[in-house]
Amino acid sequence: AGWSAPPVTGAPTPDGPPALDRPALDRPALDRPALDRPSRASAADEEARLRAGFDRAPVGLAHVAPTGEWLRVNRRLAALLGYTADELLARRWQDVAHPDDADADRALLAGRPHDAPTDEHEADGVRRRWRRRDGGEVWVRLAVSPVDGPA
Repeated sequence: AGWSAPPVTGAPTPDGPPALDRPALDRPALDRPALDRPSRASAADEEARLRAGFDRAPVGLAHVAPTGEWLRVNRRLAALLGYTADELLARRWQDVAHPDDADADRALLAGRPHDAPTDEHEADGVRRRWRRRDGGEVWVRLAVSPVDGPA
């Protein structure tokens, strides 16, 4: 119960349609209903999974207040900028923004993307220069999604 048959496979025969691969029909496939069922995990378990996904993401992620305070950063973003996560949290977004990009970035963070130069918008964000701890520059793709509620 709960098992479904995998797709029928086989090579065409000289007489036409493919011959059925009986072993494929006899093997159980993934239990799709189990995959579609809502998780019975507690809210704490779900929160832990979400935090782990944020913290271990292969790209830099942050929650930033409209005023520029870092509310939450992941290790990848901190490493990209040459800081530990705690060091970065003690700073503001404006501390890493390149001076030439700061006004346009403020418009994005304030929810006014139309105030940023229109030729730089792309479907997956805008390219920006940020300053690393060592004084070097790094190009990032900045995508902003407003989120209501606590970080």
